[in-house]
Amino acid sequence: MRVKIHGESMSASALKGLLQNHKLVSVVSLLPSYEIFLEDTDDKFITFDSIDCTLEREILNSVRELTSREIVIKTQGGVQSDTQIRIFVPRDEDVQWAVETGIYRGLDKVLRKKRSFWRG
Repeated sequence: MRVKIHGESMSASALKGLLQNHKLVSVVSLLPSYEIFLEDTDDKFITFDSIDCTLEREILNSVRELTSREIVIKTQGGVQSDTQIRIFVPRDEDVQWAVETGIYRGLDKVLRKKRSFWRG
């Protein structure tokens, strides 16, 4: 699976490093299977901008397991693709860690589902 991480935030940098170190997916700049946009916010809650899809569900469930911070889901007017997700992350180290780790775990679950589909 090829993933492109957008953003200059600390979370984006940390996620790129995490994915590259663990060889779960290929972090690319061209022809990605999935795109993840990470942005810092001054809000107190995590915001997911996406549509209802496997990528959103797996990342959302993984983040929920790791933090008790409020999560808002925007579904209108923003991201309109099942291969993209935009996440606004509060400037709090514990929440940033939860989002980074949740994205990693969510991508792992998506990848496992794709592999099991092809194996029959």
